[in-house]
Amino acid sequence: MRIRAKVNPEGADRRPRLGPVLWQLTRGHRGRFAVAAVAFTVKSSPVWLMPVLVSRIVDLVVAHGTLTQLWIYGGLGVVLLAQNYPLNMLFVRLFSRGTREISFTLRTLLAERMQELSILYYTRSSAAFIQNKLVRDVESVEGFIDSVLPLGLSSVLTLIGAFVATGISEPAFLPILLIAVPIGGALVTATRRPIARGNEKYRNDVELLSSRAGEMASMVNVVRAHGIEEVAVSRLTEAARGVQASGFHLDILIGRFGAVGWIAFQALSLFAVLGGAFIALGGVSGVTAGDIVLLGSYVALLTGSVISLTGLAPVISRGINAMGSIASLLDERDLEPNHGKIEVSDPECRITFADVTYSYSGQIAPAVDGVSMELAPGGLVALVGSSGSGKSTLLNLALGFLRPTAGQVLLDGVNLEHIDRRTFRRFVSVVPQEAVMFRGTIRENVTYGSSGFTEEEIYAALHEANALDFVRQFTDGLDTAVGERGAQLSGGQRQRIALARALIRVPRLLLLDEATSALDSESEALIRESLVRSARSRSTLVIAHRLTTVRAADTILVVENGKIVEHGNHHALLKLRGRYSELYQTQMN
Repeated sequence: MRIRAKVNPEGADRRPRLGPVLWQLTRGHRGRFAVAAVAFTVKSSPVWLMPVLVSRIVDLVVAHGTLTQLWIYGGLGVVLLAQNYPLNMLFVRLFSRGTREISFTLRTLLAERMQELSILYYTRSSAAFIQNKLVRDVESVEGFIDSVLPLGLSSVLTLIGAFVATGISEPAFLPILLIAVPIGGALVTATRRPIARGNEKYRNDVELLSSRAGEMASMVNVVRAHGIEEVAVSRLTEAARGVQASGFHLDILIGRFGAVGWIAFQALSLFAVLGGAFIALGGVSGVTAGDIVLLGSYVALLTGSVISLTGLAPVISRGINAMGSIASLLDERDLEPNHGKIEVSDPECRITFADVTYSYSGQIAPAVDGVSMELAPGGLVALVGSSGSGKSTLLNLALGFLRPTAGQVLLDGVNLEHIDRRTFRRFVSVVPQEAVMFRGTIRENVTYGSSGFTEEEIYAALHEANALDFVRQFTDGLDTAVGERGAQLSGGQRQRIALARALIRVPRLLLLDEATSALDSESEALIRESLVRSARSRSTLVIAHRLTTVRAADTILVVENGKIVEHGNHHALLKLRGRYSELYQTQMN
């Protein structure tokens, strides 16, 4: 094969924690966010300027001022309020575009990371768990940005405005604000911690429920066939009960701290007004009724901001938990190591196993034990044996999904450990035992992952997979919708569409894992003929339980307990009267 080395910088697999990632994601949007912050500051100015205006109007009334002064104050108020709309829309447009693009980029990062994770990672994690990270966790981070940043900026501006205006109008009131603000901050901190713990428990329970729901949907045929609907419902109900309990506990926490916080903040407002009145009655020079109104308004604003922050405690907790969850995936070390390795450009696809052993974690006996074999270009090799003998493990080793515990898997004489396996798999097609269909048409399912195929090429692949006859019987032909997971097709039809999907790519290496198990004898015979006919142009490795599928294979390897116990063609193995002969006679009888 022709190969070329492409080495990425050292540490290309490493990923920073989410905080730095989010900071990097804002790189192209910082100017936009800066303008948005300025717009937010100006449009929010009535929050801290209107109390000053109101206090001046109160003082004007007490002093029996003129109507002209009143009209001036009124005009200033109208201008302050009117500017809010255009600047608010400018802020929303700039801020929303930035946050939505950051969410999009974050989801793209996660999707790319998911494609780098090893197959073993997916065997340890449920599909719902991974899906939650891509959908719910990013949504929580987005909600955190959308809610917390504007409110945080508003609270800071309110705090600064209140202190500046109070310091200019009546410095004697500053100690009151200096007491109120720390008390409010302490209340927020005391509130957030227990709510954060409750929210984490609730989130874990929701993930368990989502996982159970996914299991129930994927196993519905098994459940119905065995009449164990009550067991499936009880498993889901148990998880739903956990969500109910933890959600109720979280609601009680939020309600309890919300009520305590409201009472405390109202008491702070009352304390501030009483304190201002005490200063005024104490004869402090220059303190007016308007100043007391101003003080009450600012304390109400500050306590209102703190109450809002308290109400955001669940959003903050969800955001922080989601950030940690996303960061754990971005920092996951269980990766398929491809960066900096040899890229494959024109492989012959000669696959060689050199004394390969593989052991799954937690199992005493190896799944593959000292296997040596070779799949030559244009060769058709079959793996047969009882269930659990190690056939699928050998296929996964050939694909590079698993890494040998000992020994080597070679591609055209080069150790797969030194090859970028993603580039190798561009020349490989796999037909699994269970055909995977997605919602779409027959055309879209056959051409999935590739583009530019002509109708003639699609029809040729369907013909080779013995699927053309039934496709032509559909009213919409290639544009027939297959339904969710191919529900509108029979099992045999789904399998033949999956085979056509593999063949249309004209692979150098074709791997079939029990791919004809769902077919009737006639269809299986036609596909067997097709495989033999097309094997001259590719390497083919077949795992088959139905031995009639592999009778024409160049070499049949009989696998038992992870070892190759017999090898040869069909007739030679029958003459041995060994394990293969036993399996064959059992099936023929």
